[in-house]
Amino acid sequence: MAKYGFGDEDSQILGGTETMPGDRLFEPVDPNLIISELVSMPPLGNVDVRQIWEDTVQWGSMVGAIKTTITPLGSIKLVTRKLAMDLEGTARWLCKAVHPIRDLKQEGSERHIAEIVFDKIKEISSAGLDSASEGYEDLERLANKLWHTTKKQHPSYIMFPVALWRQNENHYKLTYNFRGQGAGAPYNGKTGRAEQFDIDIFFESESGFLRCMGYDIDSPMGQHLYHIQTPEWDERFSVQTDEDEIIETVVKMFLQY
Repeated sequence: MAKYGFGDEDSQILGGTETMPGDRLFEPVDPNLIISELVSMPPLGNVDVRQIWEDTVQWGSMVGAIKTTITPLGSIKLVTRKLAMDLEGTARWLCKAVHPIRDLKQEGSERHIAEIVFDKIKEISSAGLDSASEGYEDLERLANKLWHTTKKQHPSYIMFPVALWRQNENHYKLTYNFRGQGAGAPYNGKTGRAEQFDIDIFFESESGFLRCMGYDIDSPMGQHLYHIQTPEWDERFSVQTDEDEIIETVVKMFLQY
């Protein structure tokens, strides 16, 4: 999985920390400036943009509405979602795109980031409405493709892949262990242990959408209690979304851990 100085072949594993130059300071990307740039963008058709929260802008409020949020969990990323109706008549926000932000590589690029995100928003807006489904028969294939992709693209500086588990026909679990046995992780204000990172991907029969969650399982030092932590992400997807797009989106969120 890793290269320890033996042989000439480079590791095929992607994901890790960025090398920080030691000869200068850098300016972190300003999330507020990105939001300000998005607020100044033109309407989508006849729908104007509104700033809902400090970290969120939105176009419209009915089914088909679009919003983009800057999430603070992990490294900063912009998540764009579209409003759809589930099988029970409840409005749900479906994940449509993720734009990761890397401070070192994108410093001073707030306007450019906003333009890229807005171009994607226009593409999402012009697409048809998403609909819920009574069933989904390709979950096993999707889970296997996601597993084989994340075996090569994961936060390799801190974890490594372990196994793909079939919970039932509508639920698959991908597990990753932490290097150094996860010792030293924060836990309830104290030093703890990161036991495992899980990605759950499943079909919600009640909503008719796919759902994907990525979360830590931690314990206090000296004990193995395996407490599930707040998810790094918890997103729903339409079954009409191309599976390669779903995988790409999940990998982008995973690599921002």
